[in-house]
Amino acid sequence: MTAAAALIGVDWGSTHLRAYLIDEDGSVLERSEWAACGAPALAIGEHAGALARAIAPWRGLELPILACGMVGARNGWREVPYRSAPADAASLCAGLLQAQPGVWLVPGVLDATDPDRVEVMRGEETQILGAREPDERAEEALAICPGTHSKWARLRRGSIVGLRTCVTGDLYAALRERWPGVEPASPAWAAFDRGVARGACEPLASALFSARADYATRRLQPEELPDYLSGLLIGAEIAACRDLAGAEAPLLIGAPALAARYGRAMRAQGLAEPSQRDAAACVARGLMRIWREKGER
Repeated sequence: MTAAAALIGVDWGSTHLRAYLIDEDGSVLERSEWAACGAPALAIGEHAGALARAIAPWRGLELPILACGMVGARNGWREVPYRSAPADAASLCAGLLQAQPGVWLVPGVLDATDPDRVEVMRGEETQILGAREPDERAEEALAICPGTHSKWARLRRGSIVGLRTCVTGDLYAALRERWPGVEPASPAWAAFDRGVARGACEPLASALFSARADYATRRLQPEELPDYLSGLLIGAEIAACRDLAGAEAPLLIGAPALAARYGRAMRAQGLAEPSQRDAAACVARGLMRIWREKGER
């Protein structure tokens, strides 16, 4: 299996370090995941050791290492300056920073087209580049990366031309710590759908309190509260970003369970059926595409 390996790719975010052994086609041959090893949480000087432990099974292969995500943030291993939109694989390659011999960090993307706001991403740009096939460069598209900080990105001719962020996952985690409720054995879809509908049509600050009020008045059962809150936040996110959507089916990049929630909520709001992509597969292909650009220079 390892004979076909061409690159060690690393997706190093705020909480996890995920490493992949990648072949020439961008497919994942083997993987290694370390939780509680987020790049911003490590002290100065600890990143090289953490990486060495994560890729220990492949140490003898002497492959280049390409890492994306928060590892290149100002509180990561080394800060890699953002590349301004529009950004494609060639642009990201031009901004690579060598953290140590054999290890390069991918820059994020900055969108400052609106003078009143700035949007940034680190890691999602690599997923997005890997989500599209090479022959999909001609048309415009919308890519959605749900998560802690959900990203909606407009693509044109293979480049990321604009983006918008919603802190949906952060809000959900913070509210679940403070509010009651129990995790259901299976999703309470009826409660989720109610939340989507309310989040889509009511200002978020007031809609959020409905979860507390409905629980207090027994309109929501404890096992329904998590899914109602999830639907409410996802519904509000989609409503806030639906102006970015066109007639084409959006690319939905994420873990299957979370992507299914977004797909269900998008259908409820009348958006085109999304085409789902696995985040790990996308980041591996994206890293390989960026690395190929380096080889062609």
